[in-house]
Amino acid sequence: AVGEFPKLLLVSAGSGVTPMMSILRYIADTDLPRDIVFHHCARTVSDIPFLDELQLLGRQLGGRLRLSWNLTGGTQPFDASLHGVIHSGRINAAMMMDICPDLAERSAYCCGPAGFRSVIREICAAHQLGPAGAYLEESFGSDFQAEQLPAIGEYSVDFLRSGKVVRGSGTTTLLAAARQAGIEVQSDCEAGIC
Repeated sequence: AVGEFPKLLLVSAGSGVTPMMSILRYIADTDLPRDIVFHHCARTVSDIPFLDELQLLGRQLGGRLRLSWNLTGGTQPFDASLHGVIHSGRINAAMMMDICPDLAERSAYCCGPAGFRSVIREICAAHQLGPAGAYLEESFGSDFQAEQLPAIGEYSVDFLRSGKVVRGSGTTTLLAAARQAGIEVQSDCEAGIC
């Protein structure tokens, strides 16, 4: 019976749907016994990412997956054949309890903009997720403004393999100074947050 499976709430907004889809796909691909509520916030039905795939997963997983959405772009017509429930307006505690009345028994996974995550975090905290439950969230990027660092003045770095000395100053990053000197350094970003 579905009630015997570990219970999950996957809740997202915007591009936050991406990690939730990864979790859901893994559960479906490995046929893990999970009772899942999948909820996504979008502006309109046409803005719901992965809608066709979610419909397919809803049919594949049957009663183990409950799909729902809340649309913030006002009342809109939608296809009555959609598998899932559509709500209007921004998510709040009352809507969440309609979507997931057994929230306190679930582990919640959340991803989306900071304000959205804050609302979901508060709702989950108010319902004191049970002993097996947890609240986990993921964000894309930083939620806080980086502290402006003081100017570092002039510096030099010896690159031992190439035998080159790189000189920089002010706000020039070490990566930028190395590249200017013709030294290729592996990097994943240039924003200085890695």
